[in-house]
Amino acid sequence: MLDNKVIINYDEGFVSVADHLLTVSIKGNRKPCVKMTTATCVPAQSEMIISVSAPFRFEGKTVLIEGCPGLQFKRFAVARSFGNCKNGQVDIKVLNFNPYALVLGKKSENGFN
Repeated sequence: MLDNKVIINYDEGFVSVADHLLTVSIKGNRKPCVKMTTATCVPAQSEMIISVSAPFRFEGKTVLIEGCPGLQFKRFAVARSFGNCKNGQVDIKVLNFNPYALVLGKKSENGFN
């Protein structure tokens, strides 16, 4: 670990390798950050790009959106993607793989930032 200059920071929850060349989070319990701003109907067996709200701390930044592990592929799927947060909004791609339309309610949590 000394040869690779590994830093383990428990206070901020990350492991850094080779002077921050690679930084990995060690926090395993992330909470969903993005939420629906309006109720949206996703047609059966289709994909849709939806605008969701993101916390202010991500304003003007590029964020990685991932599906919630407990929700992914239960009723729908969220594509892992990068998005630019503008005015508290970021776009996500949602896949409805069901043979019926799906309504995503307002304030429902769909992904991680």
